[in-house]
Amino acid sequence: YSLYVETEVCSQMECDFSEIDTNFTATSDSEDITFYLATDEYTCNVNVFADVSENHDGSWASFTDYFHFNGPCEQPPSPFTLTYDGVEWEEQWNYQNFDECEDTGDGYECWNDGWDDDGDGEPDWTDFYEECDELSDGGWECQTWWTNPFIDAGNHTMELTIEDLEVGANYTVELYYDICQNMMGCDGDWGEFTFTATAETMSETFHLETDNQTCSVNINVHLYEEMDDGWNDRVAYDYFHFNGPCEQPPSPFTLTYDGVEWEPVWDYEYYDDCEDMGDGYECWDDDESEDDWHYDCEESADGEWECMDEDGGPTIEAGNHTMELTIEDLEVGRNYRVEVYMVTSEFMNYDSDSFEMEFNATSETMSETFYMETDNNTCGVNIYLNLLMMHDDGWSEWVAGDGFGFEGPCAIQFPVDLGLEVDDGEWTTVQALPMEELFNEDDMSDEEFLEMMQRSKKSALTNILRLSKCIRRELQQTLNQGSPMLKNFTHCLHRWKK
Repeated sequence: YSLYVETEVCSQMECDFSEIDTNFTATSDSEDITFYLATDEYTCNVNVFADVSENHDGSWASFTDYFHFNGPCEQPPSPFTLTYDGVEWEEQWNYQNFDECEDTGDGYECWNDGWDDDGDGEPDWTDFYEECDELSDGGWECQTWWTNPFIDAGNHTMELTIEDLEVGANYTVELYYDICQNMMGCDGDWGEFTFTATAETMSETFHLETDNQTCSVNINVHLYEEMDDGWNDRVAYDYFHFNGPCEQPPSPFTLTYDGVEWEPVWDYEYYDDCEDMGDGYECWDDDESEDDWHYDCEESADGEWECMDEDGGPTIEAGNHTMELTIEDLEVGRNYRVEVYMVTSEFMNYDSDSFEMEFNATSETMSETFYMETDNNTCGVNIYLNLLMMHDDGWSEWVAGDGFGFEGPCAIQFPVDLGLEVDDGEWTTVQALPMEELFNEDDMSDEEFLEMMQRSKKSALTNILRLSKCIRRELQQTLNQGSPMLKNFTHCLHRWKK
């Protein structure tokens, strides 16, 4: 007989192959062939292929089979250490405290004493975390979640240290990185450096520049060993992510309405407490259970929190308005397109419209004029803009985006003398019932009726403001992701209409 065995031992990084080829003469109807495989905690799977061939007077018959195993597949320790401006990159962990935790082998089930609603002495629910430590007072502290370290604006010195090298071996390090800007997308690049290891630990230095508009930096590192035959073998890889200031870049747009420059109107709200969530603040009052979200909050000396939000924009009267849009920082000689998306809201209705303006930049600053009509029923207008640079091959490149909001008169007249009925499939206007027949003296007084109408109008205005903020928030998220297309705001409109 002839026996051929092929083994494959795979980790997250690579697979090692080996072969066994032997001949034997059977001394019984079964034979045992022993061989050995080395595995460790980083082994993800093992594959064994066996083929036995029998020789009958020069004619061979073959029999094959496969055997598969799963391993622990733990993540091997990274040989890379990255420092930025002398600070070592580390995950920024957040922690939560509990009264009790129980080790379950693969983690910890944790709870607080007050989590026993039915009073049976056992918690009604628990939280699971992988890493927890018992404190000196008997309580527990658990790693809950982590964030990327923060990197300021500037030109940064990055030092990459690589350990566990083979002295005398040749290596190549490949670096891939993305620097993502607020409203401007991501710019990526890559580079590589080669070296011969003169020690088991080597370091290389490179530089990255960020600014106040940088939202994130993503660095991927790959280490290859160069072989004498021209091939290379990947040894390790790792990645490092940073969060940046992510400030909104200056807008290239200036909008005037009837000769008046648009400026935001700020709304201030006050809370007992706020928690910084990284990209904004969750705020609440001690006597309320619901939290509010704000982007800009500050704690005063007495412990109270003040939050500032843009609140709908200036008030615009009824009329046909001349809107002049000025765009700065253009590239002379380039063709541009401005996409305009408008949402106009009334007491119980909304309308949307969109149009485009195209021009060739004959200077770094250009102006375009359009018109907007409002009436006494207009409660709010939101205008959203996208600026795109047009290329000769028909491709367009997104440059910038912004939004402008207005509040209108929002006049509501009561009673509303209107009714509808269906006649042969058509809608026709009919005389509505007088309001006094709907609300008689037994049901509601004049003062109560007026108060109800005022509450309804206030509620409508509140909902209109929420609509404006919802759309503005969705636009901001879209622009932060660098998307050249406006998001679908249907869910904002649907929620407001409900």
